[in-house]
Amino acid sequence: MLLHLLGRQEPGGRCLVTHGTLAAEIGITRPKVTRALQHLGFARMVWKEGNGAYRLSPLIAGFRTPAEQLQASGAMDDDDRFDHPDFQERYEQQIEAYEEEKQAKAAERQRRLEPPIDLAARRRT
Repeated sequence: MLLHLLGRQEPGGRCLVTHGTLAAEIGITRPKVTRALQHLGFARMVWKEGNGAYRLSPLIAGFRTPAEQLQASGAMDDDDRFDHPDFQERYEQQIEAYEEEKQAKAAERQRRLEPPIDLAARRRT
């Protein structure tokens, strides 16, 4: 996914593309595109800017000149840098939090499938 985005980017790292287009171009399903983009986001390599708009980290994006890249990477927040001391730990924490959230949502959906309590029947007994 990352290599494909690198090939599609505008100067500065902006990519205008939908999940459906990415899925068709790469030959994978849309859920796999979503998952790949989430993990690239967890790793701070790609940021979502809006519907169908993504931005590559200035550390990996292509620019028109080296000076533009230096300026963009110099303006980055230290937390977004790949050499941050807690980079790996934060990545793993984000994945863990995402998995916990996914499990909680699945449990909530399962609870909604249970039939509602029949209060009238309880009152009769």
